[in-house]
Amino acid sequence: MICVNELTDLKCNKRVVLEPLAVLVSPYAPHIAEELWQLLGHDESITFAKWPELREEFLAEESFAYPVSINGKQK
Repeated sequence: MICVNELTDLKCNKRVVLEPLAVLVSPYAPHIAEELWQLLGHDESITFAKWPELREEFLAEESFAYPVSINGKQK
């Protein structure tokens, strides 16, 4: 849901992003993923689609915020 919300805020409608997302969602929501796959223009079922490859450069975080609490108040 976080990914979908972020993509909605960015108004992303790129096939390069949406096709792998549909494949990743398919084990959890197969009916919706199958409909999205057909809307993306594919004739075969999403179950035959190749699983996306891991790209580690997308996993690296550039910054991280550490919450600090002083006297029970978060700063």
